[in-house]
Amino acid sequence: MDFLLYGVPGALAVSLIVEAAKRIWPVLGEPRWAIITALGLGVLLSACVQVASQSAAFATWFEVVLGGVFAALAAMGIYDAAHKTRG
Repeated sequence: MDFLLYGVPGALAVSLIVEAAKRIWPVLGEPRWAIITALGLGVLLSACVQVASQSAAFATWFEVVLGGVFAALAAMGIYDAAHKTRG
């Protein structure tokens, strides 16, 4: 699996997911909960990448799930931008 988790891609993934989670659960907007959520997601994402490097079946499904999550996050961003533009 050629997914670079550490560095910019991993930070971007975690920050996008945390922003989406803050919209779903407003309590995560508080700084301490946002930090805890980001740390937990970072550890979970790292663990999933490690498992994916050892299991081809898990890697396939992990890529499908991540692709779906990123597509949904992109759609949320486009919708939000269009909604703000309309006024």
